[in-house]
Amino acid sequence: MGEPTRSNGPRADLPTALAVGFTAVLPSFMIWLLFIVLAADDVSPTLHLAVDVAWKVTTVAFPLLFMLLWERRRPRLSWPNRNDLLFGLGFGLVVTAGIFALYYGWLRSSPLLQSAPAAARPVLRKFGADQLPGYLLVASFIAVANSLLEEYYFRWFIFGRLRAFLSAPSAIAVSALIFMAHHVILLNVYLPGRFWTLTIPLSLCIGVGGAIWSWLYARMGSLYAPWLSHALIDAAIAVVGWDVLHIAA
Repeated sequence: MGEPTRSNGPRADLPTALAVGFTAVLPSFMIWLLFIVLAADDVSPTLHLAVDVAWKVTTVAFPLLFMLLWERRRPRLSWPNRNDLLFGLGFGLVVTAGIFALYYGWLRSSPLLQSAPAAARPVLRKFGADQLPGYLLVASFIAVANSLLEEYYFRWFIFGRLRAFLSAPSAIAVSALIFMAHHVILLNVYLPGRFWTLTIPLSLCIGVGGAIWSWLYARMGSLYAPWLSHALIDAAIAVVGWDVLHIAA
């Protein structure tokens, strides 16, 4: 999907502002609902799954319907080119190397992650991901499909519509904060008691990643570069996540 600009993109009107506001708040609300409110042991896994699926459907449908029904435009699809793939691969590999260096070089042997396994296992159990086959299935979905969904949602829709109201640097900064917000809630669930020492620093790293992905999207004019790098980074996080679960095993 091509990157819109002020000249050929969305209008700076009230419905667009409301759409950006709705899509900006929705992820944080849903993460709070799924991982805090519905994370209790007495909540049916079926209800948990139904809410998660409804969120995914809304994430896909709302931006597309808004574009078709209000903006009266259709998405512009394109094939990836060499630059898309090289930029995405390069950034993804650099960050992946940094993740492994940080984790295996320091965090794995530090006391900061001691509470993470006990906090993560009940949450993963809700998704059937506390054992390796389920974990691989969920991790594959997150790395491939969910990374694309997040690029579509945060970069193509939110960043693309912020460009109607803001300069490119300002839109990059605001969309990065929006992308970071729900990760603060999620990381705080997995890292209890480590809000300032891990949750906030890691969330800021995620915000920087979101800013770079918006910049890549604006520079390359498509989602392929940010999607490829996003997928590689999520795969690396999944590897680290599985190891974290078994630190104390």
